[in-house]
Amino acid sequence: MARKKRMIKNLLIEKIVSGGFGMARQNGKIVFVENALPGDELHAIVRKKRKDYVQAYPSEWIKSSPHRGVAFCEHFEHCGGCRWQHVGYEQQLLYKEAIVRESFERVGKTDIPEFRTIIGAQNNRQYRNKMEYTFSDRRWLNKADFIGGQPASEMRGLGFHVPRAYDKVLQIKNCHLQADTANRIRNAIYDFAIEHDYSFYNLRKKDGYLRNLILRNNRQGAWMVILSFAYDDQASRNALLTFIADKFPEVLSLQWLINPKHNDAIYELPVQVFKGSDYIEEKLGEYVFIIGAKSFFQTNPQQAEILYQLAKEYAHLKKQDHLYDLYSGTGSIGIFMSKACRKVVGIESIAEAVENAQKNATNNQVKNTSFYCGDMKDIFDEAWIKNHGRPDVVISDPPRAGMHPKVVQRLNESGAKRIIYISCNPVTQARDIRMMEPYYKLKSLQAIDMFPHTYHVETVALLEKI
Repeated sequence: MARKKRMIKNLLIEKIVSGGFGMARQNGKIVFVENALPGDELHAIVRKKRKDYVQAYPSEWIKSSPHRGVAFCEHFEHCGGCRWQHVGYEQQLLYKEAIVRESFERVGKTDIPEFRTIIGAQNNRQYRNKMEYTFSDRRWLNKADFIGGQPASEMRGLGFHVPRAYDKVLQIKNCHLQADTANRIRNAIYDFAIEHDYSFYNLRKKDGYLRNLILRNNRQGAWMVILSFAYDDQASRNALLTFIADKFPEVLSLQWLINPKHNDAIYELPVQVFKGSDYIEEKLGEYVFIIGAKSFFQTNPQQAEILYQLAKEYAHLKKQDHLYDLYSGTGSIGIFMSKACRKVVGIESIAEAVENAQKNATNNQVKNTSFYCGDMKDIFDEAWIKNHGRPDVVISDPPRAGMHPKVVQRLNESGAKRIIYISCNPVTQARDIRMMEPYYKLKSLQAIDMFPHTYHVETVALLEKI
């Protein structure tokens, strides 16, 4: 028997909080509502109930927020990507500032001596240089797919996973996050696959041929296409790859891989080059960086340049300074700062990223950097610091989960004069900075919008030794 859904009536959304939730209060309990904006009045269905809060989703709108407008994308209703398309861009920036401030007040319980005005994106569409799509034989059907009460006959789709329906994919016609060439490439691949009757992967049954598509590009117009197949079928694979190579001369790197696993991760799988090089290049400042199939690289390069300049300003490096670059990725931040200091030492957990960092340093004729591979919490210890020299300045750019407590403690004991903490999650950033309070004081905080039309926000914090 289906469980009866519980409704909460007459909620008034007070503010936006971390995760992009609208927050309301009812009967002394906090209610977090998905896709709700301050000023919305609504009824909501409970999705999750905890001791201190309830998480819900809208059921019926009583009154809309004055900030709620019309989304520009045809896929907005079902796509889980740009959840703030219906909010004017200037208002989005105000919401993001509020999320950062609320995170530091609630989680960090930390005063922000200098909270700089958020830096908005010059381009809030077509700003990404990487998108990932999924092939599925269980396409999400919307109202337009039903004719006369019958669902559409073609169930194969290429697009994004639908929220809370992991095995279904929303067929994407036009995505506004990447340059329009991405739409032409993706739609052409889909049409070719349908015309030649390729099977699409079934996430429940774990069968089907086509699995994933990754599109990467640079600001100079070069493209990388990576196709993931569930098993080897040389004739079918070569036919599709030849079609892409012939139709899109701007694809300078065409690669493929076989993924027989039950997940989409490709980091441990070999990637083969069908045409061109195994990388494309992107320029940040005066430096050129290689981007491979598995490389981590800032997905908004225009804003990344601004972020790196800000980090460099906060670092206030001197020629004799020793810089640590933690979670260094492909070495872009460390290399970007290399001319301003004596030595840069980077640590990164992904081996291929470390290899790319070393190549980037060599290609840019940077000779004062060294990059090492290892789990941060294990490799970054007192012996490591003694071996490589104590840092004067540390740049830390961890993943969304933030830094392991061992890493925080090691930073506290490092003796660095300044720590620049870059984060894509102000909640975990605030948590970590609170643990650093006995040793370091937060001096300045700057939010940067790297991801327009989403609730995500990048923050750069300057901490100085007490």
